[in-house]
Amino acid sequence: MTIENPTLVRLLDSLEEQGLIERRHSERDRRARLLYLTNAGERFMSDLNERANVLQEEMLKGIENTDLEVALRVFEQVMENATRR
Repeated sequence: MTIENPTLVRLLDSLEEQGLIERRHSERDRRARLLYLTNAGERFMSDLNERANVLQEEMLKGIENTDLEVALRVFEQVMENATRR
């Protein structure tokens, strides 16, 4: 992920305050914290995935799979070229 640590910490703090995730200490590494979705987080993700699927169907309506495959290959090449800089 291309996100700065302070930004990530604020995001995780917010998700925890909303009751969507919980942080737990790692048994293997005392410095590490593990992230878990709460029941509310699971419901939120389920709803989000359903909405994303509906949106995807609407946005890709009438586009052939072969055209999508070509577009994805082009975007992947663009991203690869960008990371070489």
